Amino acid sequence: KDTIGLLPTGGGKSLCYQLPCLLQPSVNFVVCPIKSLMDDQNDNLQKMLITNVNYINSNLEADERRDIERNFE
Repeated sequence: KDTIGLLPTGGGKSLCYQLPCLLQPSVNFVVCPIKSLMDDQNDNLQKMLITNVNYINSNLEADERRDIERNFE
């Protein structure tokens, strides 16, 4: 059934998409509208030695974005 879950900051929302991505041997894309959250999550995953993570947002220069897109391929 369709579900809407509302959780406060620190309520574990990020785990809802990070865990399934880590458990699947595939390329996963997560869409997030909050730029600072993208940066924080990327940094935290890299600190936990989880490799091959990155993000794309409008703060990136065109050449940076293209490099990230090529790495996804």
